[in-house]
Amino acid sequence: MPFVGRPCGAAIHFTVRGTGPIPVLLLAPGGMRSHEDQWGLQPYDPLRALPRDRFTLVAMDQRHAGRSATAPLRAGDGWATFAADQLAVLDAA
Repeated sequence: MPFVGRPCGAAIHFTVRGTGPIPVLLLAPGGMRSHEDQWGLQPYDPLRALPRDRFTLVAMDQRHAGRSATAPLRAGDGWATFAADQLAVLDAA
């Protein structure tokens, strides 16, 4: 299970599936509490539906959710923090 470290000490969990030329960052339903395992509860699961020879699927757990739940909760964490986490995951993937 890959993790990417963030400057505040958070460790953000992500997985990469597929080797296709089109990268897709998958943010599960749940907003700031979304995590990869939620895809299995949805009517459409891109982890199963998208062909891995056409797409590289990068699924992540947002900080404070799923396997990223141990990330420190800081006052002021908001969408900008989450966007920075998402960019860090893409860079690491």
